[in-house]
Amino acid sequence: MLHEKKFLPVTVMLILLFLMSCGREIKEERVYPGLDWDKSSPHEEGFSEDKLVQSIKSYNNSTSDIHDVLIVKNGKIVFQAAKYPYPAGLPHALMSCTKSVTSALIGIAIDEKLIPSVDAPLSIWFPELSLDKQKSRLKLKHLLTMTAGLDWQENGSYNEKDSYIELLNHPDPINYFFSRQMTSEPGKIFYYNSGASFILGVVLEKSTGVSLLEYAQEKIFNPIGIKPYFWQKHRNGNFIGGSGLYLTAGDMARFGLLYARDGKWIDKQIIPVRWVKESTSLQADSPDGLGGKNGYGYQWWMNSTEGFSARGFGGQYILVVPEKDLVIVTTGGLFRYDYFSPDTILGKGVLESIGKPDSNGQAMADVAKLLNMPPSPVPTTVNPDKSFFGKRYLFSDGSALTLNDQSAENILNVVWEVGGEKLRLNIPLDGTYIAANLGKFGNLPENRAFFSGSWKNNQTLSLTMRGCGIPYLYQFKIYFSENTADWDSYVSYLPVAYEKIEGKVSRK
Repeated sequence: MLHEKKFLPVTVMLILLFLMSCGREIKEERVYPGLDWDKSSPHEEGFSEDKLVQSIKSYNNSTSDIHDVLIVKNGKIVFQAAKYPYPAGLPHALMSCTKSVTSALIGIAIDEKLIPSVDAPLSIWFPELSLDKQKSRLKLKHLLTMTAGLDWQENGSYNEKDSYIELLNHPDPINYFFSRQMTSEPGKIFYYNSGASFILGVVLEKSTGVSLLEYAQEKIFNPIGIKPYFWQKHRNGNFIGGSGLYLTAGDMARFGLLYARDGKWIDKQIIPVRWVKESTSLQADSPDGLGGKNGYGYQWWMNSTEGFSARGFGGQYILVVPEKDLVIVTTGGLFRYDYFSPDTILGKGVLESIGKPDSNGQAMADVAKLLNMPPSPVPTTVNPDKSFFGKRYLFSDGSALTLNDQSAENILNVVWEVGGEKLRLNIPLDGTYIAANLGKFGNLPENRAFFSGSWKNNQTLSLTMRGCGIPYLYQFKIYFSENTADWDSYVSYLPVAYEKIEGKVSRK
C-alpha cells in the first residue's frame, strides 16, 4: 500500500516516488480485443447532466487532491477528466486496489482446480503451520476476509512500526507473517491486514507455478486488453498481492466493468460468475476504519449505497454497481478527512443522477475543464537574497542543489544533483507546474514529475513535487544562508516533517 520505508533520504526520494521497489515493465503493444471505449453523453445513458455536474463539483470541492475521475455507464465513457497538472492516460499506483485483482485470480485458480477451495487449510502451501495447534486452523478464506486473527498493526499511519511496512522490509516476509502471535480465533474478527493479501499472492504463485504477473496476464489482462505497466516485486522474488500494481484509470475501469458484468467480457467468461457473486458479497463485518464500515467480501469492500469497490490508500477506487452497469474510477492523494469521498460523495451523487435524463452539454464541458484548468498565475512578490545564488550546497545525504538567477520572470533555474546525475529544472514560481523528465530516477514508461515553487521569504524556498503515477505530494522547504542550508521534507499524509537534512557550500 505504501513505499517500503517512511524515512527516506533525499538521494533515493526521486526513485521511490515512482516505484516502491523494482517492478517489471511490460513492453508489448496495447491491444483491446473485442471492446474499445466508446464515448457517450451522460443524458444518452440515463443521467441528469445537471445533477451529475453537481456531484462532480461536490467531489472536487470536498477533496484535497484529485488525480483522475472516470465514469463508465453501459460500457461507455460518459465523463473523464484528469486534475491539473496530471494528464489523462498515465499509469497510476493502484495501492490496495491490487488486492481485488489478486482476489479475482484466486477465484480463477479455484475454478481451474489449482486451488481446492476457500476452505483449504493454509498448511497445504505452508506445511510448517501444521505443527502449530492454533495456526493449523488457518484457511484460505481467513486471508481473503482478513479474519486470520494474527497480531497485526496497520491503521493507515504506515510508519516504521507498521506491520505491513515491517513485512515489506523483511527479507523473509512469509516467515514474518506467520510468526505473528494469534490474538483471536480465525474467522471471528476482521482486522485490516495487507500481509494477508501478500500471502494470497504467494499461494497463487505456489499453486499455478508461474508468477502472479504472468498468471494475471494470461487469465485477465490479455483477454480484456489491460496493459499493466508494473507490478511490484518483493526482494524475496514474490510479486506483492496486496499492492504495487500500476494501471491507467481506463484499465482500472476495464477491470471494474468485468465485475459489473459478472466476470464476462464480450462473449467470454473470464472470472467464474459464482466467484464474482461470492467475493463481492458481505463476508465479514468491518469496523469504521481504514477501508470502510459497510463490510468486506473477498478483498472487496461494500459501498455505502449500492454495489462494491476496490479501494487503495490515498483515494484509488474502482466503484462497481452491477445493477446500473456503472463503474466509477478515481485516483488521487486523499489522506485526510476525504478518503471515503469517492464513495460517499461522488459515488452517491452519480447514483442520484441516474433516472431522469436531461442535457446540459456546456455544463459537462465546463466541469471537465474546471478539473484540468491550471490556476491563474500569481507573480512572486518576494525578492530573494542573491548571496546564495550560484553556489553548490552539498547536503548530508549526498545530494546537492544549486540555484541560478531566475532565467525569466517567475522562473527559477535549479540544478539538483541526485545519485550522480544532474537534473536541470526551470521551476515556475507563480503557482503553476512544469513537467520534468527524471531520466533514470524512475522505472515507469514516462519518468516524469511536476514541479512548482515559491519564495516564502527572501531566504526560504518551497519546492513542491508531484510524481506521475503516485498519490503522494512532496514539499521541500529549504532555508538558505550564505554558506549553509537546512532542508525539511514533508509528504502529503504526514503532519510533520519526515526528514531534516543539513547542507553546506561545497564550492563557490
